[in-house]
Amino acid sequence: MTVKSLDSGILLIDKPEDITSFAVVSRARKILGIKRVGHLGTLDPFATGVLPLAFNKATRLAQYLLEHDKIYQVTVELGLATDTMDKKGEVIASTPLTREYMEFLLAGDRREIKAAVASLIGSSKQLPPMYSAVKVAGKPLYYYARRGEQVAYAARDVVVFSAELLDVVKTYSHLKPELETLRLVLRIHCSKGTYIRVLADELGRRLGNVAYAVELRRLAVGGFVLENAVGLETLEDLYFTKLAGDSQALLKYLFSRGNIIKMEQAMQSYPLYDLSWKEARAIAAGRAIKRQDKFSAPGLSSASNALRAESDSVRQILGLLWQGKLLAVGQCEVLAEGDCLIRPKTVFVTSQELESEGMEFEL
Repeated sequence: MTVKSLDSGILLIDKPEDITSFAVVSRARKILGIKRVGHLGTLDPFATGVLPLAFNKATRLAQYLLEHDKIYQVTVELGLATDTMDKKGEVIASTPLTREYMEFLLAGDRREIKAAVASLIGSSKQLPPMYSAVKVAGKPLYYYARRGEQVAYAARDVVVFSAELLDVVKTYSHLKPELETLRLVLRIHCSKGTYIRVLADELGRRLGNVAYAVELRRLAVGGFVLENAVGLETLEDLYFTKLAGDSQALLKYLFSRGNIIKMEQAMQSYPLYDLSWKEARAIAAGRAIKRQDKFSAPGLSSASNALRAESDSVRQILGLLWQGKLLAVGQCEVLAEGDCLIRPKTVFVTSQELESEGMEFEL
């Protein structure tokens, strides 16, 4: 593997608790020795799990990869509500669970809980929590929340594709250890922009109580899965101790372990098209090409395909490959006669670079 082939990709980090996504990016920049690093979707500080970091040329893929669905495992505690809807907030409501109420929820193989969890599935308008990074008038909502200011902002269209109850645990409250409670462990597959904290709060309401998220772990972002992620502390130990501060050796190691996803692999959820040499030269020069192919996205779930079908701009995006490497991202415009006019949207290799490599290159 050459130095040039290590230049760009998506590094999958298993984010630890009590750190911001931006702080992870900052630490990754120092370790990788690369300035152009950005994450593909914020995780709350209290949350853990998959945080994809795009670096160098791959940062230009962010606009396409941010469309991915997410899968989470969340633990919801009944009986308390907080202002942030998670365990980091201040308690704003308390409805202690009586023995009769807990017996009611646990009766009949927990049918009441299962029904409430299932009711979360589907499309809805979701209002982001006040303690979030959603911006209003150029400032994040948490700025107004901390100042005690009320602002008007719009609800978002979100989709919960599936919600499954994994476990129910009878225990004591995280925030008020003197109270007995039930913790519900859920697995949720949802569209981008869905706040799991809001779903936790809503679940409490649907059970006739209050609730907040006590644990949250992101298992997948599209095809980026937790199994391929590396812990931040492990990454730093590799860099500082085992590899003596050698960023290139670290990148090579992470690529070999599958912790870094190549750009062409990152686009697997979109249709991929192998260019001829003539077509590659045209795309690299910024010119459109015409094809008769009908493209599909086999890497997407049926639920994702249904959602994407609502947006032509998303449905028609495709990865353009030359010799197995991602040369560009294009968009297919269907012509009246049924042909596809592929226009380059984001080009990663210039005509000069393509020619200088003698018809071969590596990203």
